[in-house]
Amino acid sequence: MAQTTIQGSFLGDATVTGAKIGADFISAQTALATGLATTDEIIVSDAGVIKRMDISVLEIAATQITASGTLPALNGAALTALTAANITASGTLPALNGAALTALNGTQITSGTLPAARIAADSIVEGKLNVSNGPTNGHVLTARDGVAGGFTWEAASGTTINSNADNRVITGSGTANTLNGETGLVFTGTLLGINTATPDSGQYLHIVGANGSITENSGVSATTTSQLTVENNSNAAISILSPAADFGAVYFGDSNSNIAGGLIYNHGRPGLDVRVEGATKYIFEPSLMTVPGGIKFPATVSLSSNANTLDDYQEGTFTPTLHDWSFDSTEATYLANRVGRYVKIGRFVYFWLNVGWSSIGTLATGSQGLVGGLPFTAMAGTNHNASCTVSFAWGLGLNNAGENPTATINANTAYLSFHMWSHTYGAQSMNFGNWGPNPDANFQISGFYETEA
Repeated sequence: MAQTTIQGSFLGDATVTGAKIGADFISAQTALATGLATTDEIIVSDAGVIKRMDISVLEIAATQITASGTLPALNGAALTALTAANITASGTLPALNGAALTALNGTQITSGTLPAARIAADSIVEGKLNVSNGPTNGHVLTARDGVAGGFTWEAASGTTINSNADNRVITGSGTANTLNGETGLVFTGTLLGINTATPDSGQYLHIVGANGSITENSGVSATTTSQLTVENNSNAAISILSPAADFGAVYFGDSNSNIAGGLIYNHGRPGLDVRVEGATKYIFEPSLMTVPGGIKFPATVSLSSNANTLDDYQEGTFTPTLHDWSFDSTEATYLANRVGRYVKIGRFVYFWLNVGWSSIGTLATGSQGLVGGLPFTAMAGTNHNASCTVSFAWGLGLNNAGENPTATINANTAYLSFHMWSHTYGAQSMNFGNWGPNPDANFQISGFYETEA
């Protein structure tokens, strides 16, 4: 009988048994005793047409299907061989995703890659890694190109500090893992030194200029009470910069005031103010110095040998007295108008006095009249006598017309010696017999003289 192909549509719902399939369609076969081979064939229906198909198309060996009909745990090698075309819509294999792979253990993955999100915490131990050497305490695991295994245990890379020494400030450098110990910048915990490795004791900040420390005198150093020292083996300076209309200042404070003292430069005026005890005492402007409170000189004079130096200035009063050569100033009876004033500039004393009396008392009438009480003693030595002017007098007992009283301050004395000058007799001593009073008498005298100090 000739071979005829019968389409499935002609068979209806009847079941085709093996007895209905001719031997020519399926060669006589013995039962399979082992798993399927890729050369084995199976019968499949393709849209109603019965066909044969090599088992290699499925690429799943029969040994991979357990007796219960389930697939065993699939390893990476088995999964990589499956393509999307091998997984049919009939669900022979489920769509495999990451969730299905989480049950795989390390021994079942021979190749392929798992995302980190699918690896449980603490699930990978050192023994599961490819490491080229054994671990050493303190070493770290690194990936190394060209090293067998891909990973290597090695000592952690350290940081090098160049020029390191005690108290040096550490700064960065342009080289990786390298720092610099600055030789000119040190901090001891309380003292900061700039451009010096040994800041002076007691300083909080000691700055040495580019020319270095002072070398002319090895004993030169900052006072231990200083907290800031600027030192240079040449000119040294501190700059305070401020706008042209404002001021720059250095203030000195204490527990009573933050600006008890200060140096204030006013750029707008311009001028430098010196502040003392909370008030401006000196104002220096171009070609002018203003002293609001006056210039104070020491009570004890320290003379200068410089001819252009003003070393003393005083203003004050004194009480003039009448006395004879006994120098007893209590013998006369004085009027209430006794007063003396003086100004001392350098060595010279300028004075004016007024003395009045109602009685010469026990003063010797034959003694030269003297007026004492001058504030300073005249300079000793030759040619240091000073002449004074009797600018006003009344009540005197002068004997002759044309007689005029005069006075001198002799060297190394602190009193005036009175003389009487006339065109007839010239200068003579003026004794107390000529002093009246009539009934009262008075002198006004002015002059100046030189002192030792």
